[in-house]
Formats: sequence, C-alpha cells, structure tokens
Amino acid sequence: MATTISGIKREQERIHAFCSIVGRKSSLLLLAAVAAVAAIARALSGKRRQGAYALKQACNPKERQLIGEYNDAGIPSTAVGWSVATATSGTIVGVVGFGLALPVLLPFAILSTVAEALRHCIGLDTYVTEAEEGDDDQITLVMPGMCTFAFWQVGMTHYLCENFDTRGCKMAGVSSGAICSAMFLKLEKAASAGTRSTAAERVREQAHAIYALLEKRLEPVATWPCAFVCRLGGVLDALVDDILLEDFADDAEIVRIGNRIRIGFRRLAGGAVPALVPDTVNSFSNATDLITSMSVSGHVGIMVRPTFLAFFARKNAYCSDGVNPFSFYCFIDYWLQRRRGIQERTAPSYCQNGLDVIYALWNCGAMRVLLPRKGKHLWISPAVGGKLDVRNSMRVSDWWAAEQWRLGYAHAKELDAMGYWNDLPRWKDAANSGASHESRLETPLGEEIQLTKITEQ
Repeated sequence: MATTISGIKREQERIHAFCSIVGRKSSLLLLAAVAAVAAIARALSGKRRQGAYALKQACNPKERQLIGEYNDAGIPSTAVGWSVATATSGTIVGVVGFGLALPVLLPFAILSTVAEALRHCIGLDTYVTEAEEGDDDQITLVMPGMCTFAFWQVGMTHYLCENFDTRGCKMAGVSSGAICSAMFLKLEKAASAGTRSTAAERVREQAHAIYALLEKRLEPVATWPCAFVCRLGGVLDALVDDILLEDFADDAEIVRIGNRIRIGFRRLAGGAVPALVPDTVNSFSNATDLITSMSVSGHVGIMVRPTFLAFFARKNAYCSDGVNPFSFYCFIDYWLQRRRGIQERTAPSYCQNGLDVIYALWNCGAMRVLLPRKGKHLWISPAVGGKLDVRNSMRVSDWWAAEQWRLGYAHAKELDAMGYWNDLPRWKDAANSGASHESRLETPLGEEIQLTKITEQ
C-alpha cells in the first residue's frame, strides 16, 4: 500500500514538473508571438505612412479641389445586407472549408513556388522587366487584379469616364482590372455619342444601366457569404458579354481599339519544370477574342471558378488568372524587381499600405510584363492611398457590391481633389474652351487612325 502511494506521488511530481516546463515554454512562446505581432504591426503602420507619403509625391498639385460633375455615384441600388444569422453561419462554413482545404492548398503552393523559382534559376524563361519602351507622354491606366474588390475599381472607372476623356490612354489590366477595361470601352463610347458638355450625363446613364445588369447577375450568387465560391467568374463573364457584345459587334472597331488594351494572365509553361509564368495579349481580332482574354485573366480556381486552369486557344496552352494566390513566388519576384530597381513601376509604394501590400505583391509579376518603362501610370485600385480593407476581401453580397461601387466613386473623387488625375484631359475644360477634339490611336500595325470628331455645337 505504501509503495502504491509513493508511486502515485512520484507520478504526480513528474506531471507537475512537466506542466511547469510546458507552462514556462508556453509563456515564452506567447511572449515571442506577441513581440512578433507587435513588430509586424509596427512595420505595417510604417508601410502605411510611407504609402500615404508616396501618394502625395505622385499627385500633381494643381487644382486641389473637388471638381467632379456629381457628388456621388448615384447608382439605383435596392440591395440589402445579410442578416446577422446568415453572415455568422456563412462565415463559419467558410472558415471550416478553408481549414479543410489548407492541407491540400499549402503543399500545392509550396510546389508551385519551388517550380517557379527553379525555372528562373536555370533560365527557362526570359525575365521580362518591361512590356515595351513606351513614350514619355503616354498615359497608362493600370488596373491590377483585386479579386472581390472589382466593384470598387468599377466605381472608380465610373468617376473617371464621367469627368475625363480617357480615349487617348492605354490600359493594362489583370483579372478584375481586365474586366474594368471593358467598362472603360463602354463608357467611353457613351461619352463619344454627343457633345462634350453633356458627356458626363451620358456616361452616368450608361453606368447606371450597367449597375442594374450587375445587380441582376450578382443576386443569385450573393445570397450568403460562400455562395460566390466557384460561381463569381460566370457572373463576371456574363456581365462582360452584356457590356461588349452588342455595342462592339463590328470587328474593325475592336481591331482599332485593341492595341490600347494589354491583358495579363499566367500561362502553364511546359518543359523540365512546369510552372505558371506571366504572359500578356493585346491587339484583338473581334469582341469574342477580347472577352475570352478577359475571362482567362480572371480565372482563379476555387475562388471564382471550379477549375484551376482554362485552355486558351490563342496561346495553345492552359492558363489562369494573372494573380496566383496559390504560390509564394510573388515575394521572390518582388525581391528580384527591387534588385533591378523597377518595383516602383510594378508595385508603387503608394499602393502598399499595411496588410494590403499583399495585393501589390500578387500583381507585381504580371505588371512587369504589362507596363511600359516610360510614361505616366495611373493606378485604379482601392490600394491607392490605403482605402483597401483586407477584412472585406471575401465579402461578396449584392449590397456590398453596391457599396463598393459608391466607395470607389468617392475614392476617385478624393484622388481628384489631390490632383492624382490631373494628367488626364477633362470633358469640362475642353467644353469650356470650345475646342474640337480628335483622339488618335494606333492600330496593331502601328498605323494611325482618326476616331469620330466631337465638336461642341
């Protein structure tokens, strides 16, 4: 009996000693975690301040005032938000689903990262640092892939087309940004249908019509927090069809304007080490060609479409979204770009504000093969000036889409007050001067053409 009691005491002492050790180590780990989080928070807050400063440096200081034609987007939305029960249950399902997918996605991301790094190390791909030399006077509207923040970008596009003549600009789009280029074409066409003094009215009417289509298309896939998974891509494809197919049925018109648009995506490169590498297309033969390119650029597996890859006949290869969230290689690519001194063109510091820096890194690989070295690059993104809140990155409801549109419009208006868009010609200024306008673009063959003149009556 005494032996049994002593044995129990020894066992209790061992357990007590083990718990003491675990407790001390847990305390140390907790302190280390707190210190790491504090260090990251400090670094990110510094990045946010740096981004705000960089934005001020990038702005043209002329005319620092709100000069938009309208106070807000004015979209006629009837959408309402989710109930608390729907939002809570959907969020729980999403978190559980992500946890179940993580054991598969994490090894896949590591393998993808290793494959991309090996291709670079053994020189299987030429490391392109610029799409072209470009021109000092050329303005490029840069629309990065922002996934579910696409509607914010559309709101910014609405404001720009309402107040500025963007027909002389080139466009570089990735994923959601490629879809925005379709919006630009549609609104520019509306603006061109009459005099300059009434361009804003026509653009607003067309933008509201597009929003009505969006709300109708989005409603079935935005009923609860995870309803959009694998389905949002189809909604965006249908919206682009609505925007382009009817008004741009003339192939010759697409050929004329096609050289303005460059679309980025990733192509599955074969060989000794298969991997997804950045690629681009421009100069399109018809509306279907342009729409297909936009669809490929926005092909994110699981998130918005059921498959990881789509066959792109134009490249005779399987391709995917220009942003690859299933790889960590973007961190390596960004480091390589910093070594070459091109990161301010591909991922400007005013688009890196706290946690949203990940969007700049995700896009930098596609942007280095999209953007010309010279010229002015105007970014259309909620990351400009730190408006992006990553907590809303998986929030897809019809109410939030309408709110994003409104916030994007207000964001572009705020940037206008800072002088960010002052390199763009304003409809109002040209109308007040009474001058006629003639946009000059280049065809894919480098041959200059004349678009319709719009003369103030």
